[in-house]
Amino acid sequence: MNPENSAVLLAGSTSVWVTGNSAGSWTQSSNVLSSGAKVSAVAVVNAAANYLGFAGTTDGKIFKCTNLDPSSGIDTWTDITPSGNNGGYVRRVVVDLNNKNKIYATYGGYNTSGTLASRHVWCSTNQGSSWTDISGNLPNVPVHSLVINPISSSTLYVGTETGVYSTTNGGSSWLSFNSGMPSFVPTDELVIQGSTQVLFAFTHGRGAWAGAGSPLPVELSSFTIASQQSNPVLRWRNETEFNNYGFDIERAPSPKDGNADAAGEFKKIGFVQGAGTRSAPTEYTFTDVNVPAGKYMYRLKQIDNDGSFQFSESIEATVSSTPSTFALLQNFPNPFNPTTMIQFSVPVDGRAVLKIYNTLGQEVSTLFNDNASAGIYHQVQFNASNLASGIYFAQLEFAGKMQLKKMLLLK
Repeated sequence: MNPENSAVLLAGSTSVWVTGNSAGSWTQSSNVLSSGAKVSAVAVVNAAANYLGFAGTTDGKIFKCTNLDPSSGIDTWTDITPSGNNGGYVRRVVVDLNNKNKIYATYGGYNTSGTLASRHVWCSTNQGSSWTDISGNLPNVPVHSLVINPISSSTLYVGTETGVYSTTNGGSSWLSFNSGMPSFVPTDELVIQGSTQVLFAFTHGRGAWAGAGSPLPVELSSFTIASQQSNPVLRWRNETEFNNYGFDIERAPSPKDGNADAAGEFKKIGFVQGAGTRSAPTEYTFTDVNVPAGKYMYRLKQIDNDGSFQFSESIEATVSSTPSTFALLQNFPNPFNPTTMIQFSVPVDGRAVLKIYNTLGQEVSTLFNDNASAGIYHQVQFNASNLASGIYFAQLEFAGKMQLKKMLLLK
């Protein structure tokens, strides 16, 4: 199944088949890939066609298709087999979603020509133009499964004939990851649950097992879009931080907006300084100002002080059209403690006044008293750190008109 579009699946026999409608119908995508062999592993990515597909066969070959499209019939598949592979079944082909040029392949079988290196795990950083054996110190046994930590892509886990192994350096070295599991148990499938980072291992006849998760230098607990007007506000929270230099903010057009050619092309749009090392929660915000109407994907690139980095999961925002009316938007968050953001727009250029009142009608703060430009959302922050919990009102005045919003401060 395509992790970026669950309606797209690949299947294999002697050739590759594809569906773009959740198995409602299937289209043959390839002719016989390797004479006398069958397809033993498939992978597909990209949110929209053309999809990027891979197929491995029972005689150790790997093929790539860069123009995979369920509506096009037979596609072009190119042989990208690693030179020097052990000739066993290709058990998995895995694409790094943070860098789709990087792919991994795992092999079954045993190496029988004397005492050889494992040759069961291979990595390519150029979609198969060249390969590197990263089996390293893994035992010389079949490798049935491989998963990539979706936040820290240098951390890999493999399920082998003798259990689970992990690497935190892209395969330079491997360690046993079997604590609590039966010894030397064949592990057929690995899955990382995205929301918790817990690793699940499914064994051959010895049950399913769950790990304790993978601690990260920065523990991101939430990442949301707080407002989706023309100034989307990103909010995220870290529970702990270690050597956190900061965050690059990246944006890409969403494939759901009909711009498939540009989908997935993340570009940096800003930076937020990190808090370094903290054991307490830290909250961050970033406002993307005056974004054209449309659907967008946002993600965070968290950067450590040593230059290493990891990506958050992507979230989608629908940005509305340029404002042309007199409007006071509801504050966010609401309830709040102690700060909240307020946005407003005006139909023409002119002086606007935004004030905060308590329930007695007493003015407690003037947030804006200046000329306001039309065609954009103006955003101001209200800091209530010196006020008591309770109900407050935001009042916007412009050209003899007035709008009011109720807010709740909870401390």
